[in-house]
Amino acid sequence: MSLMGGASVRTIEYINDYDFSDQLTVLKSCLLVFKYLREPTVQANFEAQVRRMGTGLNFLELGYIPSVTLGYEPGRFKLARSWYKYPAIRRKSAGYQQ
Repeated sequence: MSLMGGASVRTIEYINDYDFSDQLTVLKSCLLVFKYLREPTVQANFEAQVRRMGTGLNFLELGYIPSVTLGYEPGRFKLARSWYKYPAIRRKSAGYQQ
């Protein structure tokens, strides 16, 4: 069983279905992922990807969708703003202080 497998650990009930050895494997995988993500180069790549996604969502909402859909108001859904807001809300709910 691995964190990178076909399922993700989302609840205590889910992980309790596995034996202690498998639970330790999941914990080890989680810790390694967090350690990996804290590497400066990796972290910079992920941050750049977040910015690219925001730029792409802006392009879709403000440029592409209005050009192919009649009656669409550009910027109505504010996709990029929602994209950037989601991780901030998740960090805050997890108690993460930046």
